[in-house]
Amino acid sequence: MLMVAFLVFDGTRKMVQHVHAWLAPRLNLDAPRWGRGWLNEARLKTLLSIILLAAFFALYLASAAGLVFLGARFDARIARALQTDPRQAGGLLELTNRYSFAERVVYWATGINIFADHPFFGVGLGNAGFYFPQKMPTFGWALTEITQLLNYQSNIANTKSLWVRILAETGLAGFAVFLAWIWLLWHSGRFARKVSDRLLCVLGLAGQLVLIGFISEGFSLDSFALPYFWLAVGIFSAAARLAKGEESL
Repeated sequence: MLMVAFLVFDGTRKMVQHVHAWLAPRLNLDAPRWGRGWLNEARLKTLLSIILLAAFFALYLASAAGLVFLGARFDARIARALQTDPRQAGGLLELTNRYSFAERVVYWATGINIFADHPFFGVGLGNAGFYFPQKMPTFGWALTEITQLLNYQSNIANTKSLWVRILAETGLAGFAVFLAWIWLLWHSGRFARKVSDRLLCVLGLAGQLVLIGFISEGFSLDSFALPYFWLAVGIFSAAARLAKGEESL
């Protein structure tokens, strides 16, 4: 869904540019009257772009709301979510327990508690699980999955979120380095999309979609052992390098 949202946003941006280019000559924005006063040519063009973007996103929000209410007629979970009053749910963990994902929230909260105690450099890669019994919210002991994991299984608990894991195990220092790397990869994809070679453009777009998937998946998965991600990153990093060489020619 996030990948589709990104494509819609990107398509909307390009559509606004085309509509702007079509409207500008008809509104005669280059006429001398637009060059005087507060509402000059540049500000009018900016205002027109904002109005067009707002109109498109109002349409998208209305469509999304319509899909949610339509889905409530066919899916009991969506209907229950719309009917639930968060103020009467007994807290966030109790609310998430009603929708059967309280365990994940407890894992995340535990990782955040570990990070709060070791904010700068964390507890070291792979060590967050050793702090779970002491840092886990009390509500977690009422959940069957977690009590079985901690009392009857030999597996070490994990945070179930890559981003929480990086914070807990490497602190702000490691988290900043990792985010800088992701940001560099994102701009590599943007750079590859600007060249004339269609293959490099497609690889740049594919790389950005991979990053969106990786970022969103990282909220419910905390493993670095994801071959598809590393292969995709290698491919579109090479595409960005080739795009840089093509631009310099």
